[in-house]
This record gives sequence, structure tokens and C-alpha cells, in this order.
Amino acid sequence: MNYFFNPVNLEQWNMFEKVKKIGHIEVFLATKDMKLNDIMILHVGNQLKNKESGIYAWGIIVKEPYILTNSPKDYCNNKLSVDVKILYINYEEPVIKTSEHKIFNQYRRVHKLKEENISKLLNLLPVNFFQLPDKQIIDTIENNDIQIQNNNFTVAERNIIAKARIGQGIYKERLVKKFNGECCICHLKNISLLIASHIKEWANSDIYEKGDVNNGLLLCTLHDSLFDKHLITFSKDGNIIFSNKLSEEDKKILNLKDDIHINLTAEMETYMKYHRDKLAK
Repeated sequence: MNYFFNPVNLEQWNMFEKVKKIGHIEVFLATKDMKLNDIMILHVGNQLKNKESGIYAWGIIVKEPYILTNSPKDYCNNKLSVDVKILYINYEEPVIKTSEHKIFNQYRRVHKLKEENISKLLNLLPVNFFQLPDKQIIDTIENNDIQIQNNNFTVAERNIIAKARIGQGIYKERLVKKFNGECCICHLKNISLLIASHIKEWANSDIYEKGDVNNGLLLCTLHDSLFDKHLITFSKDGNIIFSNKLSEEDKKILNLKDDIHINLTAEMETYMKYHRDKLAK
């Protein structure tokens, strides 16, 4: 897997207007050595006065280099192009500011990052930023009919994996402490069966939200799966709400009762409202 740096020209393609949510697929100028699953880092310059120059987004290549045709309104038309699926974007401020961290030697064109620049990049980015072998990204790849070929990770990739695991462990430890080491719903206390579950999903959370303990619940594997699939959620008062997709028979088998309640703070409610709005219909 390689990492490519792409300077976004907001006058040609304003990603803050185009990318409404995670999962947006966009065409970008390519180099011949780009391959499926390579990562593209998107850097914004100084075109907008209200946007500080820096890295705002990244995505994964989901279609190998090809010549784009029949798209006269696209600046990539008749040029070597790739399709990139956006997996992170921050609309407010860059995750790395150009003014503070000048780690790249060139900004004018798309280019492959050298190993030394990748290492510098990883040291500056928050833990879990690329979240490489996280299930969510693997699922994203597989859902686009892209198969992971092998596990021959580079040194830089192994660093990402190690940092991701450390970050996940620290986040879980904080939730274990907050919820007294038991599932918020069934009170299971077997730590190996408990999961640090984000209320607002990781992919759509900004850098602060990813590490905010108020954006998490400690859940057993069963209840994490139900919560992640938006089959259950909680009211402002902390009372359980069931999706219509769960039948009474389902609830009986899963031992889900109407009187289930969690302690929901005002800080957590902001995230829970987001989750509540996505309850499966």
C-alpha cells in the first residue's frame, strides 16, 4: 500500500461543498503507480480565506488508473484518473496545519509520499486516523468488490496498526472505568466480551469526537452488534428504544425488556440524539 499526497484546488473542486458525507466517491488525477487500496491524502491550499491551509481529508482508491472520457465539465477529463472513496473529512479545520508542519517538499501536483515523509505524517496524525486494519475500513473495501491481497504491511503501515491498537485499548480502558467494567445494558462483567462502542460512528466523527469518552458506551458483543446496526437506541432519559425491525419474538429470545435503562448524561445525549435519528425503520 502506498500513500499519495493530492493538493486540492478548491476553485476546480470544492470538496467542502461536494463531500456531504463519508463514502463519497470522486475522480482525482492519478499517477501510473497508483493501485487499489492505496491511500490519498487531500491537502487544501490558501484559496479560501476562511480555511487554513492543511490536510482536511483522506480516501482510499477504489478504481485503478484509467483515462477519464466523456466528462467535459470535469477537470480530469481525458487525463489519467482514479476513483477515490472519501473515508474522512473535517469541514472546520485541518488535522495537520501547513503553517505548523511543513513536512512535504512539493504541493503543486499529486505525488507518492516517500517513506520518511510517511513516518513524519504518522507521528503528527491522531491515533486511529487511518485505522488500517479496522473492520469498518475492511468492510468498505469488500463492499466495493476490492479484496485485500496479503498482509505484507510496510514499516509505516505496521506503525499505524500498532498505534490504532494502542488507541483502541486506551479508549476502552476509559470506558471500562466510566461504566464500572460492565455492559451498560446487561451488566456483563467479562472484560474480554466487552466492546468500546462509539455512539456516533467512528467514520463520521471528527478528531475530538473519536476520542471523547462521552461518545462511547461499554457494551457486550451482542448489544454492541444491535446498537451498531441501529436496532436499539436510547431516549433522552436513557430508556431503551427498539427498532420496528425487532419483533417481539426477537426481543424475547435476546432477553430485551422494555424497562432497560442506562445513565445518559447531557454530554452523551448530543451523540445519542444523532444515533436516535438513525434508528432502523
